[in-house]
Amino acid sequence: MSFAQKIIKYCYTLEGSSRYKGLKGGVYNLLQNPRAPIRPYFDIFMILLVLLSVWLLIYEVKHDLGLWGDLIEVGAVTIFIIEYLLRFWLYNDSHKVIIERYERAEFINETFRLGPALYSAIIGKLKYMVQPLAIIDLLAIIPSYRPLRFLRIFLLFRLFKLFRYTRSISEFVKVLSEKRIELVTLFIFMAFITFTAATAIFFFEAEHDGGQIDGFFDSVYWALVTMSTVGYGDITPQTTEGRVISLVLIIAGLGVISFFTSIIVSAFGEKIHEIRAHRVFSEVERKQVDTLVCGFGRVGQVVADRLAEDKRSFVVVDPLEENIRLAKQRGYLAVMGNGEDNS
Repeated sequence: MSFAQKIIKYCYTLEGSSRYKGLKGGVYNLLQNPRAPIRPYFDIFMILLVLLSVWLLIYEVKHDLGLWGDLIEVGAVTIFIIEYLLRFWLYNDSHKVIIERYERAEFINETFRLGPALYSAIIGKLKYMVQPLAIIDLLAIIPSYRPLRFLRIFLLFRLFKLFRYTRSISEFVKVLSEKRIELVTLFIFMAFITFTAATAIFFFEAEHDGGQIDGFFDSVYWALVTMSTVGYGDITPQTTEGRVISLVLIIAGLGVISFFTSIIVSAFGEKIHEIRAHRVFSEVERKQVDTLVCGFGRVGQVVADRLAEDKRSFVVVDPLEENIRLAKQRGYLAVMGNGEDNS
């Protein structure tokens, strides 16, 4: 039996193994299935572990961790590595890629070549490694390599791991991503204003006696601080021209802040009902609701009150916002929508 035939046989063995599928299904429920009962406990554990590991890395800067600190750090990094490898394993089924290639070659009566099949399987795995969250997971492991002290800056990526485990942060990032065009436009405008103001202030202040700007970086720093209306006061213009630039930059900064605020408010205004609905759906899944109350008029209110008295789990669906508000005031699960719409 050739090496290619052994690989094919092994792939078919995995495909037909109920134990393998059960193991992978269990890992999927633990790491990725939002409806799995065990998933919330895993997320809470990982959040606490991330926060603990970051605190230890910060504490170590000026203190000796001791043996227990080192053991906790090693344990945390080990869990991070195992989680990364398990997510890498879950991303796709490499054996199915090889089986598909083999069966396609058999169907068209061609010689099966193992090399291209393995290449396709490897490419499938590499697609996972270049995903943003996968990169964050990998960078979160790097600070544990102690000989390279400068790599400790990557400990910040451990905090970014919280995106995986907290739905609220994920929803916030999703809302902002849908306004990326407006945010990119705002960033370009800010960069233009900052560079223009920094260049102008450097031109007037750099050669002035008693000036506080020694380099262009000082100019950029001053421009950003002034435009944000923070105004630390560590760098102040000494010339009349510089003060005029400050006034213009402060006004521009107010406009930028107002623009940014309007983007955020409009983004959440457009998605607030969807976010609330997702949270209701999560609550429905957690409580295993088996009754749907369509409408919260007089009849719907009576039905909901009776169900509540019988301690039955139910959710109210109504197209009117005031009815949804009333249902929530009574402590009922409620989501805006048309209960007669099957979609």
